[in-house]
Formats: sequence, C-alpha cells, structure tokens
Amino acid sequence: MKRLIIMAAGLLLVAVACQQRAKEFEVDFTKEYDGVKVDLNDIAENLRIVRLDTAGGNYIEYFNGFVGKEYIIHIGRKKIALYSKNGKFIRTIAAQGRGPGEYQFVDAWAVDKKEQTFLYHDFFSNEILRYNLSLKQKEKSIPFESKGQLNGMFFHNDSTVAVCPRRFGGYKYQYFFIHLSGEIVRGEEKEGDVKKAKLGFERTLKQTRKHEVIYQPGESEVVYQIEEKGKRKLLSFILPAGRKKEDKDEYYKGELRFLGDKMMILGKTKVTQRDNVCYFDPEDYLMSIDEQEINRVDAYVFSDLKLSLRKIDIHQNGVIVHSSPALTFKDNLRYTLKKKKLSEEQRAKLIKLNASISKEENPILIVGDLK
Repeated sequence: MKRLIIMAAGLLLVAVACQQRAKEFEVDFTKEYDGVKVDLNDIAENLRIVRLDTAGGNYIEYFNGFVGKEYIIHIGRKKIALYSKNGKFIRTIAAQGRGPGEYQFVDAWAVDKKEQTFLYHDFFSNEILRYNLSLKQKEKSIPFESKGQLNGMFFHNDSTVAVCPRRFGGYKYQYFFIHLSGEIVRGEEKEGDVKKAKLGFERTLKQTRKHEVIYQPGESEVVYQIEEKGKRKLLSFILPAGRKKEDKDEYYKGELRFLGDKMMILGKTKVTQRDNVCYFDPEDYLMSIDEQEINRVDAYVFSDLKLSLRKIDIHQNGVIVHSSPALTFKDNLRYTLKKKKLSEEQRAKLIKLNASISKEENPILIVGDLK
C-alpha cells in the first residue's frame, strides 16, 4: 500500500510539472519593473573563477566557445583550443587554413551531453567537422551542403543535431534536424520575404535541460516550443512601439534567454538602426515561473568576491559565463577593494587574487551552472 501511495505521489508531481510546462506566458515589456541586483549564488551553483592557460604562447583576445563540466573549448579566429575544466591548456583541436581538418571561419558548434564529441561548421566548407574529445582526435566529418552562415546548432540527442541558419542564407528551412549521417530528418520551411525583415533580428533555436526545443522566429514577438508534430506557443512579448526619426529607427526585441524549472531569464533589447548599422542596448529580466513576478536585473553580483557584473552569457547547456580581459578584471577588483565594505577575509582574498593576475593573461572567466 505504501509503495502505491509513493508511486501515485510521483505521478502527481510529474503531471503537475507537465501542466506547468504547458502554460502559455505573456510578458509586458511596456511596463516598468523594479530593478534588483541578482546574486549569482541565488540562480546558479558550482560558481568558480577560471583562468585560461597561456602555455605555448596560447594567447586569446576574448573568449568565444563552450564551457562544460569536463572541458572548455575556445573557438578563435586562428585556432580552436581545448582546455580542462580548470583552464589548463590540453591541445589545439584545429587551426585556421585551407588544408584537411583546417577551417576558415567557424560560425556554429555543438558538444554532446557526455562531452565526448565536438562538432563545428566552417562557413566555407560542405561538411560539419567532428572531433572526439575523449580520444583527442579528429573523426569522419558529416556531409553538409553549406548555403550560408549558421546562427547555431546543438545536439538534440545522441544521433541528431538541431541547426538554425541565419535568415539571409539559402537554406530551405527556418531550422532543421540533421542526422549524424548527414540526412535532414525534419524541419520548418521558410515563409515570407526575409529581405524585408528589420536588421538586428535573427531567429534563435535553443534547448532546455529537459531537451525541450525552443524556437523564436527572427522578427517575432512569440517564442514556441517545438514538439514532434508541430509547435505550440510558450511565451509572447508585448513590446514598446518603435519610433522613426529623421536619421534613425528605434525598435525593441524580446528574448527568452533561459528556461529553468523555477525561473526564466528574459531579455529586452532596444535596437537603434542608423545608416544600416545597428546599435544594441540590452536589459535582462528575471521571472519566477510560479508567481510570474518580473524584476529588471540592474547587475549580477558574484558575492564570493562582491564583484558587480553587468552582463552574463548563457550557453546551450545552461552554463553562465562572464568573460572579461585580465586588465578589466583587475580594475574591477581594485574598485571593489576601494568602494565596497569587505570583511578582513574578503579583503585579503581580493588582494591576493589581484596580485596573482598579470594584465597579459587570457580573459578571466566566472562560470556556473544555472539552477
């Protein structure tokens, strides 16, 4: 009897979770929301500082790539570098060039959940290159007809990769799923004239930790959840009206940056277009899923060191990354030492950290796993 009660309770919890996920949310960005400083410890776990090794003259200007539980991968203009989770340089995966296994311009990449396979797409190549992270060696590439730049890709499961092209590419689909053999298994075909769309708007395709696929068309105020037989509306934005002036256009974009079990991280971006050049002014918002309470994020705070961070990047695997040049990071430490109220232990920790960092170091990363 006791076992039956436990099973029933478990099924009830699953049913409630599914019902919550089936909700349709609406966010009104014409309203003003209270601003808050968000402690990263409240939204993320396993927070840590990573200093990327400069061994072998391996210097990088800014970090661009993947941070996982086992590996860090930096995708640079001249080479792709593999690091341990603690930032120790392991080896170069590939270098820029026109030879076998080399690349000219990487526009999209993906790492599987087990962190065994790294895929990357070269804009100038008709293949998706594959690298075995466990064996530290290249593997047979995936045939892929390149028809323009990609906006991203990720592993949907062990044998299928989700691909999101940029809007001006020559692809038939808005997004599609491709088998590791190279066969396109399904996708959503394009509609309308993308050339008439506003600048600064790209379609996005993301995946949650529960393997739900989230899609937002480039100029749409609606975010969809992709299901096996179609899609359903998950979230819609009410945005401020755009304004047209003599020398510029102003308009807004809403974005779902992260979907967790208890919270969403949303983005509102003001786009100013002048002479076919776009300028972006982004803001983050935190929304609790149960209460649907929304707050504007004035700053993220790494409370372990009392550092204020203006911006965080959110990767497909739910990892947050804040990257800053070593010199900027040192300036932040010095400002905190001068302006913030610190305990003796915190002060000693910051002084020691500041003294250990050289301004010639690679960018300093603050990383963690969103809850």
